[in-house]
Amino acid sequence: MSTPCNSLNVQLIKVSKLASYTALKDSDVILTIESTGGNLYSRKSTLANLMTYIGNNPNARFTGSFSGSFKGKASGSFSGSFYGTATRSLTSSYLLQTSQNTTNEVGYFNGTRLKSAPGLVFNDNVGGVKSLNISSSLPFNYLVVASRGSSGYNQAGIALANYNNNKAYPNYSSWTLLSNGSGSLTFVAPIGSNQFSSSGVVAKSTTGECYAMVQRRNGFYFWPYPASNTPARDGAIGIGVTPPNESTGSFSKYLRAKLQINMYSGSGEGPWSPQATVENRATAILVNYGSGSATTSLTKTFFVSGSGNTYIHGKLNVNNGVTGSFYGTGFKTLNGSSVSLWGTASHAVTASCVLSGGINNGLGGLGANLYYTATSAAAVSTYYNSVYSVTHNLGTPALVRGTLLCISSDVGYSVNDEISVEQLHDDTGGADDERPITTVWTDSTQAGVAFAAWSSGIYLSAKTGGRVNLDTSKWKVKLRVWK
Repeated sequence: MSTPCNSLNVQLIKVSKLASYTALKDSDVILTIESTGGNLYSRKSTLANLMTYIGNNPNARFTGSFSGSFKGKASGSFSGSFYGTATRSLTSSYLLQTSQNTTNEVGYFNGTRLKSAPGLVFNDNVGGVKSLNISSSLPFNYLVVASRGSSGYNQAGIALANYNNNKAYPNYSSWTLLSNGSGSLTFVAPIGSNQFSSSGVVAKSTTGECYAMVQRRNGFYFWPYPASNTPARDGAIGIGVTPPNESTGSFSKYLRAKLQINMYSGSGEGPWSPQATVENRATAILVNYGSGSATTSLTKTFFVSGSGNTYIHGKLNVNNGVTGSFYGTGFKTLNGSSVSLWGTASHAVTASCVLSGGINNGLGGLGANLYYTATSAAAVSTYYNSVYSVTHNLGTPALVRGTLLCISSDVGYSVNDEISVEQLHDDTGGADDERPITTVWTDSTQAGVAFAAWSSGIYLSAKTGGRVNLDTSKWKVKLRVWK
């Protein structure tokens, strides 16, 4: 056993008299006193021995604040603050890195420790762009913004703003996508945004914001607040329309209607450049109608085709009249009333009344400029010893004409052929007893064809000559009135 050093001839030196030494090295020696079984022993150790001991001691810990770089091993929990940059992998409760281990991954607290989020990456400056990316192999990836305010009305939103012009609200450019407390969807922009003030048109409003779209229940409302957002009064939607050039364009050059749709011909797979496989739209506007429960077998009710034609499947009701010229063929019969239009109309037009003017100074010199026509719903057989009459309300007519209209081929006449009722007669079987059976009459409000009771049928001349007996179930009565 070594002799204690105090029995030697050693000169005592006060610690305060020693020179300061700061350039410590792992191999520097320090004096230690070993305590073993109650016995003390003089020993020497190095700073490296001390660091190894602290690193391997499970009871070693550091509490409080730490400024600078932290190196070493750690397990368990840490209480305190870290400042500085970690230069090695940390597997303690401070940070748990994932297998992806991307340097730009954003950390999050998983309930126990700080953990890097796989697929959530922040790029500080990539090609002059800062971005926050969500990218993962999972089939569903969401960005959720939730508002948990205690009041009944809350908002959650995403703002896309440009603060580069250094202008204060409401003169900076931005759009904000909002979901209000009711779950609705809203697009709103400051009224001074470049989207409103460019192209030589400056938007003005009594409020600081303009609402472009608001969703309520299952309805979408575009430019919905014209009272407080004055740009909404001229708000428009364009489909297939080129937007104005921000530096030289003007709104009037492009959108000329509240809803403007430009149609273009072409097939579904071209000739687009670059090539794009898309469907070609055959119609600009299409309205289909079906029952309250069925979603199939819908009927085309109204559409405007790509070639500019308008189709109406049902009845067209015009409350305030029609102005203009009408030309066409093949007009339909509706409720027993045939409609045909030709010429220039300046009066109300109904399903059984055509008002036409300016036809060569009237009809045959009669000065007629109003015309009424109607066809009976029932066949001629219905009017045995009776009358077919209509209400024209034209005043005293200038001319009235009655005919029979063929609805099924009969005695050499074809469908839509007409014969004058004045030629119809009866035959009682005796010699020279043929007698007329019709009278055409009119007054200031009505017109009609009166039929006498016929005995053996209604006779007339055939198209090619000779007398024939017509089938009264294959003909209808038609009246025309001019004024």
